[in-house]
Amino acid sequence: MEELSTGCCGTGAELGFRGPEVFGFRRITILPGGSTGWHYHDGRLLAVVGEGTLTRYEASGGGPVRYAAGQALVEPSGPDTAHIGVNEGTEPLVLYVLYLGAPGDPPARPVPGPVVRER
Repeated sequence: MEELSTGCCGTGAELGFRGPEVFGFRRITILPGGSTGWHYHDGRLLAVVGEGTLTRYEASGGGPVRYAAGQALVEPSGPDTAHIGVNEGTEPLVLYVLYLGAPGDPPARPVPGPVVRER
């Protein structure tokens, strides 16, 4: 067996199932200066940072929150939780992600970025 990555999450995660769920596993590589694009998830997402640092911003104004290699995170679901993951470092960012969702749900739904108003 090959272990791809292990991480520790600082928050508790409740994984009760409401019905049939699809489990999707992905390895995502984001090059320096790249991002996931603004999006949200219909279901739940658990991720481990395998390499590099993930910088996460929320459309509601939260962030930045940084996750280094070996750290894990749980992302909430729903359109009111739109966010973006950015690689602000100089090395590739590698994420190992588990998507939990209803059959037919995409792993992510793209959304326009938040409007930033100059003061």
